[in-house]
Amino acid sequence: MTDNKNTEEFDKQIQDAYVKAEEISLISVLKLVYLTTKIDLYKDFKLDFPLSSSKSNKIKTGEVIITDKDSNKYKIYLDIVDKDYDLFSTLSSSGLISSAIKSFNEIDEKNKKELIGIISFLSQSCLLVFNNIKGVYKELLEYMITLDDNTTMYLDFNLDKRIGIIFEKIIES
Repeated sequence: MTDNKNTEEFDKQIQDAYVKAEEISLISVLKLVYLTTKIDLYKDFKLDFPLSSSKSNKIKTGEVIITDKDSNKYKIYLDIVDKDYDLFSTLSSSGLISSAIKSFNEIDEKNKKELIGIISFLSQSCLLVFNNIKGVYKELLEYMITLDDNTTMYLDFNLDKRIGIIFEKIIES
């Protein structure tokens, strides 16, 4: 009896984790699928606008909100970026780290560990969601989502569009 209860609890935790991953990464993954393959899955996922339309940028993506020691809030989310996107540039321009810091290695260990955790979560969320979509849409079987050394994720290395992690300060009004 205890084994069944533990198994049910574990299954529920897995399902909850998938829901969180999907909330964060689904829109970005669907946009990348469209940009790479021209397969527009907006109807299947009940999105308000086709991903092929100019209104697709109005589709809200999931985000992670963090607060720094000075109570400034930042949102971290996935979006489509160009191949030359630089993670450190978006991190620096957000104000989350000091402008005096010139490389990721200069970030203190505690903050670096937290940032790596967030980056890992977002990257793994994309992988999980894409693999589940790929299991349903056989026309995607030839693709794999790949993480490059600048934390962007792509389905076709030769294409310019990728999924990148964006850091942005929330301006309270």
